[in-house]
Amino acid sequence: MKTRPIKWFALLGYLLFLGVTVAPSITANIFEEFQNNSSFYLPHRPIFIEGNNNFTRANGITSGGGTENNPYILEGWIIKSNILNPAIYIQNVNVYFVIRNCYLYNQFKKGNGLVFSNVENGIIENTTITGHNTGILFSSPDEIYGSSHNIIKNNRITHNSDGIYFAHTISYYHSDNIITHNDISDNNAGIYMIMSQNNQILYNNITSNKGIGLFLSMCMGGGQLNEVHHNNFIDNGEPALEYGDQINFWDNGYPSGGNYWIDYTGEDLFSGPQQNISGSDGIGDIPYMIPVIEGKENYDNYPLMEPEDIDIKIYTYHPSLWWQQWFQSHFPLLARILNNIR
Repeated sequence: MKTRPIKWFALLGYLLFLGVTVAPSITANIFEEFQNNSSFYLPHRPIFIEGNNNFTRANGITSGGGTENNPYILEGWIIKSNILNPAIYIQNVNVYFVIRNCYLYNQFKKGNGLVFSNVENGIIENTTITGHNTGILFSSPDEIYGSSHNIIKNNRITHNSDGIYFAHTISYYHSDNIITHNDISDNNAGIYMIMSQNNQILYNNITSNKGIGLFLSMCMGGGQLNEVHHNNFIDNGEPALEYGDQINFWDNGYPSGGNYWIDYTGEDLFSGPQQNISGSDGIGDIPYMIPVIEGKENYDNYPLMEPEDIDIKIYTYHPSLWWQQWFQSHFPLLARILNNIR
């Protein structure tokens, strides 16, 4: 009987935390999905992490140690950006970390959603990024260093001016990044990459972007040796474009194939690496031309005849798991008391 007040106090505190819901003032259609989503997010101010030592609870980190096998985890937040502060800004970092299960939004395309500036070893996954000037921006604090060895996967990147933008650098490229299994739609530009080399853009739905689906721009030697294949380019203003006399790879060879282009007009009557053997193989018989500004044309040599079946796994976030994790990490003593209540 002596422990009953403590138990009831603990239960009350826990229920109060579980009772918090997010009800942001959302007025545009692009947030209808969030309003109808059963997931709960915890509101957080814009997050700025400078250097390896600032992955802290105050900066939204819920667990992890910064190693490859135990990366820092930043998850479960809804964050509204503003014109001065991106929702999440990470700079001068090379420890391992994961940003997942977040909702980053702006109502008027002001400010940026998520910014990496001289960052390595980051993963962005299962996150909605919508309504910004730029959804995901790879920039440089001094226009010297790029961001490399990062992964952008299983995200919904919609209704931004630029969905993903790798910005200009002076000396070092944005390199060896992977962009895969994302829904990149209803932006002005889906993906726009400058000074970017040896990146992989694979298995994305790049659809309904008003200006351009994918733009690879060469500047001071960058913007080349990127791999682009098994993406669906559907209903974009301009599907794809290159700038400069560069080398990029728009297919994965035969028989793997290239990308699906909704405006491709070729037939599929032949097969084989040279497309000269009778019988169809799901690959167009003539290459798809990639327009190039101030350079020679490039080609997807093996365009796909049907859209790629891309399994984009943007999971519904389970609120009870999040609350339990957050509660246990911030109030371990109270969590232990609750675990002992029968």
